[in-house]
Formats: sequence, C-alpha cells, structure tokens
Amino acid sequence: TFLDGGMRLLGIEPHTGNILIERRLSGITGDSGDAKNTTSSIAVLPDVLSSDGSHIYLRDLIFDLEGTPQDKGEPHLQASAGFLDDSWVHRMYWRFGTKPFGPKRDSKLSYQLVNVSLTGRILSFEESLVYGFGRTFAPGNIGRMWSAGVKYHLFCAGKNEAAKADAMERLPRRGREVTGKPLIDYTWTKDISLQARAMVLARDTLFVAGPPADAHKSMESWEGKKGALLQGVNAA
Repeated sequence: TFLDGGMRLLGIEPHTGNILIERRLSGITGDSGDAKNTTSSIAVLPDVLSSDGSHIYLRDLIFDLEGTPQDKGEPHLQASAGFLDDSWVHRMYWRFGTKPFGPKRDSKLSYQLVNVSLTGRILSFEESLVYGFGRTFAPGNIGRMWSAGVKYHLFCAGKNEAAKADAMERLPRRGREVTGKPLIDYTWTKDISLQARAMVLARDTLFVAGPPADAHKSMESWEGKKGALLQGVNAA
C-alpha cells in the first residue's frame, strides 16, 4: 500500500464483470489520489481474500460486504505470512480466530499462540469444527520451540475454542502463568506418518497429504524426493 499509489479493493459482478465497488487502500497519509473512498495510513501486503459470509478479510484488514472498513469481525481463517507463503518458519502458521494476527503484531509472542489458540501449519473447517496439523503443546514451557518434546499432530476442535484466545488481553508468559496443559480443549488428536502440506475435508473423511514424517530430518524428504503420502482420517 506504500508503492505505486497503493492497492485497490474491487467488488465485481460475476455475471457481467461490472465493477460495483472500488476502494483505494493507501499507506500514504494525506494522499487523496483520484479514487473515491480512500482509506489512509494502511500498511498491508496483497493476499488471497477470505470471508465469513458477512465480512471480507485482507490480512489484518476487515471490510463489510460493501467494502467499508470495520474495526471488528468474526472468527475466520488467518495466515500470519499470507495464504500464498509456503515456508515452514516456526512462527508462521494459520490460525482460526478474530484478533489481528501476524509477525508485526506478535513478533515476540506469536510462537506462544500454538498453546492457546487454534493454530496449525494448515487448517480446514466446517460449520462447527476446525481441523488442523500443527505443533503439540509443550508442558511447563509455553515458548519451548526447539524442545525435543514438541512434535506435530493432527487435531480437531470446536470453533468455539477460538474465543478463549481472543478473550485474552495478553498471552501468558513463562513461569507461574503456564498451566502445564493446553488452553484448547481438543475433540481429538492423532499422530500421523506424514507432514501435512495439503488438507481437505470431504464429508466424514479428512484427507491429508505431504512428505514422510521424517522430512524435518531429511532434506530429500523435505524437497519431495522421497515422494508423498496420502492419508484419510475419520473426521468424527
């Protein structure tokens, strides 16, 4: 939004291609430009848009269905580095929640979200449940990112669990505030023999696909030279 006059948010009628909504997103304060409905002082990168049916989300930005900026939305799918980023950095992951979420928001604390909110490397959801593949809870040390006790698991949890982390004024730190158990009440968790890079929920079956589980130790596995695995799990 700070380059080349900012970005445009467009609402297009799918049957005709007519532009129904056009909003300019600019990071340059005071630059009114020649577009209507300018929103100033916005710092955001382009990304895939998401929606909960009543709001539109672009990273940290929230709009109603007419493209008007909003202060608050509903629980929705978020990606701290954007939906198109496929890197495996330990502080970059997907999250289902309401509060703004990303490196510039949680540079020192974002790694703790894995213990207190619905986060994973990849997520899928339906009307009432969220499914994901992510790190397990590290008991006794909420920031134990490199501990041998931290592993990956496939999980399922109710969407209502997202409200727990969103209601927290700040994330718990190390020491007496750490309870020794995850804040999220999982419906179920499961160890799987792969690192999930793709996930889709098909009725009662959750399909996951990716390289073998030793990919964190083997560069050949990580690069896909050992092939990939597909696994179907009962989603109930």
